[in-house]
Amino acid sequence: MRPRHDSESTSDLRFQAFAIAWALWTIARYAAVAGQYFKQGHPSWFLFIPAVMLGGMVLSRPDSVARLGLLMFFTLTVCLFELPFKANQQALGMLVCLVGLIGILHSFLRVDDPESRRRHAFEVFAPSLRILVVIVYFWAFMHKLNWDYFSDDGCAFYFYDLILEKYGLKTLVGMVGLSLPPESAIFLVVSIVILLWEGALPVLLLFTRTRRLGLLLMLVLHALFMAVPDNFVGAFSATMWAMAACFVPNSTWLRLRKALDESRFGIRPPSIPTWFVISLILCGGALLVTRAFPAIIRHLPNISSAFIIALWIPVAATMFAAIAKTPSTAWKRRDGRADWIPYSLKWTLVFPLLGFMLGAMLYSDIRNETGFAMFSNMRSDPDRSNHFVIPRFSVMNDGEDGGVRIIETEDETLTLFVGEGMRRYPSRLTWFELRRLVARLPGDVSLTYQRDGGEMISVRREIDPEDPVFQPPGFLESRLRIFNAIPDDDRMCPCRH
Repeated sequence: MRPRHDSESTSDLRFQAFAIAWALWTIARYAAVAGQYFKQGHPSWFLFIPAVMLGGMVLSRPDSVARLGLLMFFTLTVCLFELPFKANQQALGMLVCLVGLIGILHSFLRVDDPESRRRHAFEVFAPSLRILVVIVYFWAFMHKLNWDYFSDDGCAFYFYDLILEKYGLKTLVGMVGLSLPPESAIFLVVSIVILLWEGALPVLLLFTRTRRLGLLLMLVLHALFMAVPDNFVGAFSATMWAMAACFVPNSTWLRLRKALDESRFGIRPPSIPTWFVISLILCGGALLVTRAFPAIIRHLPNISSAFIIALWIPVAATMFAAIAKTPSTAWKRRDGRADWIPYSLKWTLVFPLLGFMLGAMLYSDIRNETGFAMFSNMRSDPDRSNHFVIPRFSVMNDGEDGGVRIIETEDETLTLFVGEGMRRYPSRLTWFELRRLVARLPGDVSLTYQRDGGEMISVRREIDPEDPVFQPPGFLESRLRIFNAIPDDDRMCPCRH
């Protein structure tokens, strides 16, 4: 039988709290996608419309198990169609949606009462989500134990330089003489602080006596990351904040609801039709603005970053205040195992195991955008791993691929890779990556490329269909090989995963 907890004597708001957090994450996540893809002319920006609509449905009725299930099904479907190329928060979101949908479906099969159904679903999927959070911070700490993280080209200087560039402060900082060189000791100090901060989080979250401190540090850490003008960094912070809701005791949410009910500024979410209109206005307004001011398109990722910050910082601040005011006794429970082991469907713990394996992928040749590197400078090159302790344990890339440059092309997608293109460091595409890109492009593709420093070759698909560049890579090669870029010099690529 399922153990009975104190929360069952009162209304259990843990499911509703997580549903609200996950709906806000979905909106933030697809705002990041919209900003990036609209800039690149990719049609996937349109996913922002159903994300706002479905997220709004959950915000209007966070106590609806079916609505959260529908929202998770949408996210899961999109992730499956995008396999295998995932950013950290996409892989994490996919795992959350998988285990969440299993808990929700099981609650419909086993429980009839709505209140019990919400509690049942939450207590099935929440343990896996808590373990996933611990795993993410464990790997974030472990991956940073590498030589390049503490070098002059480490992530601390990279973030500093990126912030100055994106906010247009480089010239001003240089004029007043405050510009810092990469070898400045302050970047080493910042690197060590972040390393220790992320290393402390999994330990603090494991134990009930220290969990409140861990959550507060977690909220502050990701609030600081929000200063980085990168929409996907903001979306990842939203991911971790949403999952943090699983750690918060029910008494905290009860106090927060009481405070909101007594407030003159009570929150009343819009209805479903209103959310539909909101999503259309947001996307329609974006289309009109970009048509009237085309130059604004290149700033859309920064605009989506600002949207994510405006959406989530108030939520995170509210969570911080609510958690800080919760008495220490509220964090204790009779059976601590229930935090980590579900009373039903224990096999769902396979999903945290998959999350752990994703982190281990960074020490192999397997494609590792999903490895929770979290800006760690962690690399596994053809000859070695740069980690202090963990060696490279799998070899698929023999290092003979000297790379290929795109010299000239009229295709919009390939244009992003001409010269330095959209990458943040001088590099070349690997041969298999170029073939993968070309294979996905429709129509008569033409380009001039230079492979391994040899002669420049101009080809066109309709005229030269037998050219090797038009031969797609094999199924396993295109999905498992890791490197899509090779550095032009011996300098370590900043924050390369």
